[in-house]
Amino acid sequence: MNTKIMTISPKKAEEILKLHNNTNPRSISLDRANEYAKEMKNGKWTTTHEGIAFTGTETNFGELVDGQTRLKASVISGVPLTTLVTFGAPQHAKINFGRRRTMRCVTGFDKDDIAIAIACIQASIGVRPKTFDVELFLERYPRISSVIPMGNHLNGITLAPVIAAFCVAHLNGVHEASKWFHQLSTMDPSMPVAINRLLYTLQKNPELGNTRLTANGAKSFAIALFSIDCAKNDIALQKIYPDACIKKRDQLMGSVGKFIRENIKLS
Repeated sequence: MNTKIMTISPKKAEEILKLHNNTNPRSISLDRANEYAKEMKNGKWTTTHEGIAFTGTETNFGELVDGQTRLKASVISGVPLTTLVTFGAPQHAKINFGRRRTMRCVTGFDKDDIAIAIACIQASIGVRPKTFDVELFLERYPRISSVIPMGNHLNGITLAPVIAAFCVAHLNGVHEASKWFHQLSTMDPSMPVAINRLLYTLQKNPELGNTRLTANGAKSFAIALFSIDCAKNDIALQKIYPDACIKKRDQLMGSVGKFIRENIKLS
């Protein structure tokens, strides 16, 4: 085998996928390809030890055995791919079959920061964000989890979307949000009426705790934002209507929501 650095144009990448990718047992992950493509367009893609590999030679490629997703990303983005290219690789080489790296491993950010970033973005745009989107958010709001001191973890109450709502409020200048979250998580009876109503609503509606469902995650995020806003304005909230909170979500997200809407697009 021999390896060299090459720059492959989007046109050449498309040709390789058409002519030299006929025996690969794995299909191309378009989600992953689109994620890579976004990084390429934004200048975030760098050349690393990971490259592409062929069974043949530099003049007769043979079959592609690794790198189809990176090549597809070049086609999608229209950006040339500079990468290591290996020739003479075994046809049935065992490549990339290990455990998939977590977002924490890939980005280097703290897991709590990642969870809050995902909750903020997902509540705003309605889908789970890509790794690049999380990196972009945390570059703008580093160590976001540190603004909210955790007390006790309350099952079904101190959910990632709820924590995210208090973080967003704090970043938007509601500095009492830090104290209110601590009161919520410790069930301090001196908490504002609106925060107590949030606690009651989450306790009485356990389905809001299923944050795997995007809609419910967005609702718990929105009602927490609404409750914080009411507490800020000394409104003695009597009842929470989740759908009404959803309608006010973008307004309540303030500058953080504006950043998400302007910089993180659906791909």
